[in-house]
Amino acid sequence: LAPMRFTPFAKQNVWYYTVRVTSISVGDHVLPEGILQFVNDHKGTIVDSGTTDTFITHKVAKPFTLAWERITGRKYNNRLQKYTFEQFDELPVITFELEGGISWEITPEAYMEEDPTSSGASSPKVSNNSKTNESNSNNNNDDPNDESHSLRPKRWEGKRGFISRVYVDEPQGVVLGSNAMMDKEIYFDIPNKRLGVAKATCAY
Repeated sequence: LAPMRFTPFAKQNVWYYTVRVTSISVGDHVLPEGILQFVNDHKGTIVDSGTTDTFITHKVAKPFTLAWERITGRKYNNRLQKYTFEQFDELPVITFELEGGISWEITPEAYMEEDPTSSGASSPKVSNNSKTNESNSNNNNDDPNDESHSLRPKRWEGKRGFISRVYVDEPQGVVLGSNAMMDKEIYFDIPNKRLGVAKATCAY
């Protein structure tokens, strides 16, 4: 079982919900510790299920894109790029480590959006498994070995076109949008001023 883990809200008396980031990784590349001031200061790192995409401050753009390019051999951008299944399968997981020991992973299946018109095929068969609530959650029967609700797409032939929906041009802080919440259950525990995160077992 994988129980829900909690991290305290980083800021009080604001209308949005923030968390404190202790490190950011692109694949196996841990970004320099000095960038953390840019994601925790000012508005901080906001968790917002009402925002579709994920946005990271432009002050993190250089180390982020360098790490991406080392792993993929491609320039990072938010324009259409085509991938074979094998190339897509090698794309890095983006990980935000949060106070309290939570590893918030954003997989390529979550942050890459397929453009069916460019690939001549339907989107990969993945399930948008995200669940948010603001009430007590007792449904923590999450088996990390159960791949029945995995975001992993089925293998395809040829190339398909994808656009990254993680933007590294935000003026300040970070916004973890709904694509970052895929395959997770997010619990806004407002009375206790904390955020809960667990692997989702729901399917829509």
